[in-house]
Amino acid sequence: QEGTPPFRAEERKPPVFCLRSNRLQPPRRTDPQHPLPPAQHAAPLQSIVSDETSISVNFSRPMPVFPLDSVALLPQQAIPLHIFEPRYRQMIARVLDTTGQFALATFAGDRWKQEYHGRPPLRPAVCVAQIVQHERTDDGRFAIMVQGICRARIVEELPPEEGRLYRAARLEPVGLDDAADPEELDEVRSLLEELLSEGPLTRMAAAAPVLQFVRDPDVPAVAVLELAAVSLI
Repeated sequence: QEGTPPFRAEERKPPVFCLRSNRLQPPRRTDPQHPLPPAQHAAPLQSIVSDETSISVNFSRPMPVFPLDSVALLPQQAIPLHIFEPRYRQMIARVLDTTGQFALATFAGDRWKQEYHGRPPLRPAVCVAQIVQHERTDDGRFAIMVQGICRARIVEELPPEEGRLYRAARLEPVGLDDAADPEELDEVRSLLEELLSEGPLTRMAAAAPVLQFVRDPDVPAVAVLELAAVSLI
């Protein structure tokens, strides 16, 4: 199909569980075109979910895909999005009736500039997003707050379907296995603490809040590293 990347079907993955923690990062005003009003950035996650909630992402079922021109979301990060196109308004309405999850993807190359309303190629790497707050306006638009749950990869994009305006794909999880050595993670965590407390990273605006989480034993090392990537890079 024109505009569809050469993703091949592979063995379907069973549901997996990802850890989401609303303690890691307050919502960031990163949407360049349609930021939410400041009042909607006042730590809404803390009233939506508990400090740590294990949620299920079912990788055996297709997931809606919301492509953008650049990476907008990483695991543990929260961002606002303004949804106004009919196809994505339909997507959000359907998602809110089910799991509240969709995949944020990025376009591959520049074809999307000429084929934006078609099916331009996508990069395989995506981030599974969870809607944690939403508001629907009188004209049908949505203002939503999403939080990154976990990384994933597009295995197969579904063909167009009558009645579905948005794109959808089958995904497989990335980086959710237990291959990481706990001792190595602890060493990296200790090094990060040193850099944030005594090293060159102390000059960064985000150093102090990130250091709090690095020193919090209740925050998993993997989540700490994701937070550092979002906040410091």
